[in-house]
Amino acid sequence: MLINKNILLLLLLCCQIFSQKYSDYLLLLNKDDLIILNKYQQNLSLEESRLFVKNAPLQISERDVILSDGITHGLKVILNGEIWFIQKDNESNFLPQTEKKSFNILKNCTILEDTVLIEQNGMIPVFEKRNTVFNMTGYLNKNEKILRVFNYQEYTYIKRFPYQYVWGKFGSKGGWKVIKNDKPMEINKKTDAFYNYKNMIFQNFNEINEIYKRYFLHFDSTTHKQKIIPRWECKVFNNEIRCVLNEPYNNNNLLEESTKYIITDLQNRYIGTNLKIIYLNNEIIIKQDTLEDKNK
Repeated sequence: MLINKNILLLLLLCCQIFSQKYSDYLLLLNKDDLIILNKYQQNLSLEESRLFVKNAPLQISERDVILSDGITHGLKVILNGEIWFIQKDNESNFLPQTEKKSFNILKNCTILEDTVLIEQNGMIPVFEKRNTVFNMTGYLNKNEKILRVFNYQEYTYIKRFPYQYVWGKFGSKGGWKVIKNDKPMEINKKTDAFYNYKNMIFQNFNEINEIYKRYFLHFDSTTHKQKIIPRWECKVFNNEIRCVLNEPYNNNNLLEESTKYIITDLQNRYIGTNLKIIYLNNEIIIKQDTLEDKNK
């Protein structure tokens, strides 16, 4: 019965998660100068390492975590909606230590994570940042689709597909628009839109899992009951993202109220994105809201 009362606290914490707008970012200069581990705290595969291109923006989730060996320190970051770790020593220095600067950290950035279509040439300037100086190098091209990652000061950090990161400046004169998905969006690995929404959705659930973890660890320490920590696992199946709780929570109603809140909040969050969010057979399903679905 105590857990049901404490679910109210979890719901309040979930509200704080989804309203978060600011974060610190680590801009990677050379992945080979750092020890980067995947979410399982293992060395990167060749495919995973390709994500860590020069200037990749790693959103800082936690500045100091203890890895699974119980000894090693690390920085917990998010890239492409997935959790990664950067290994540190006991004095919070990144490993291996080199004389070269392997990264830059930008604080209090405004998270954007939206897709923009450039409508005119010569309207959105592109910059290269060296130390504190921004030098203009050109413009974004007409009909180019880009991802705005975050704002820092008066500049915007941009992902030009597939894997190039630059700085830009979006003024009030127009020449661009945020894409609102007026046309049906095909959820497919080959589409930029899929990656944009997949990343945001996976990040939402990663943050919810962290809240569950902190809450249940605190609960265990005060009650001395070793409860299994709930965790949402999300996978992509064809045109859908399916998220399910781990055992035993996917077979009981202990987190039913919390799940209802998460679904409602996700539905409100992604209004106008042509995504349909439903709960069916103990799964949260995010998929394209097709014409066929609307006619049912």
